[in-house]
Parts: sequence; structure tokens; C-alpha cells
Amino acid sequence: GFTVSGDGHHAEVSGERLLAIPLFRDVDLDVLQSLAGRFVSRFYEPGQCIYAQGDAGDRFYIVVRGTVSISTLDAGQQTIRLADLQDGDYFGEVEMVNKGRRTTTVRAHTPSLLLALEAEHFHGMVDQLGALSKVVTQMALGRSLSTICSVGRRRRSHPVWLELSRHK
Repeated sequence: GFTVSGDGHHAEVSGERLLAIPLFRDVDLDVLQSLAGRFVSRFYEPGQCIYAQGDAGDRFYIVVRGTVSISTLDAGQQTIRLADLQDGDYFGEVEMVNKGRRTTTVRAHTPSLLLALEAEHFHGMVDQLGALSKVVTQMALGRSLSTICSVGRRRRSHPVWLELSRHK
């Protein structure tokens, strides 16, 4: 479902491939075909920061090729590695849902080609499809809780916990 350029720096995604992402599982294929054309290619070298904790949550990402590492800082400013994502994985939806600041840092671990969807297109789709809003919110909450559990005993002062507390 991905088409990659010969130089490996540009990609496109099909609507059918977007159906494989749990967030989009119940979205009409015609809507996904339209959305697919709004993704923009971004290439990152190893070690390059895709976004940092505290940045605005303004994009949703799909890993086309490569490996990216997700980490967060605990209350003592120690880095905690949460996950490594690879081809076909996605990230960035948590902050897209709550329209907040990034609660994690993501860096390219290997040369990585990503597809990015700007917030306005993501929110437009969610607003258009009311049922999708509940699914996206539940998945984002699950990832947020996973992050909180990974942080350990200092979790009440972690940015994810503080962000979730605002939405009671």
C-alpha cells in the first residue's frame, strides 16, 4: 500500500493501506482515498529529532521505512525509552486528539521515511466522521495510559498525566 520513490525519500499511501491502521478501520474507503493524498513525505537521518516533548501536536505520522524511537522524560528528567516503531507503525495521534503538546520525543533510529498528516486534515476527517472520534479518543487514551505506566512511580507529575487530568 506504499509507493516509494527510487531514491527512498518520497512515498505515497493508498486508501486501502490506511484501512490497515486501526484508527481508520471503519472509515469509508472513498474518504481514505481522499485523505491519502494529503500525507506528505518526510525523510529523517539516524539521530534526527522528528519532534520533541513539549512541541505542539500538529501532525500524525506513519512509518513507511525505517525505525523510530519514542522516549519520554520522567519527573527527574531521566529519559525512558518507550518503544521502537517500524514499517507500517503510526504515532502522533495522542496529541492530535487532545490538541495538546507532545508528551514524548521521537527520533529516527535508522534512515526513516515517514508520511505526515497535518492536524487540520486529521481533525477535519474526525469531525466529519463522528463515530471515528470515539475510536481515536479511546486508542489515544490507551497509549497515554501505557506511557504513564512506563514512567513509573513519578507518573503523577508526568506531562501525560497532567494532560489527561485536564480532560476529566
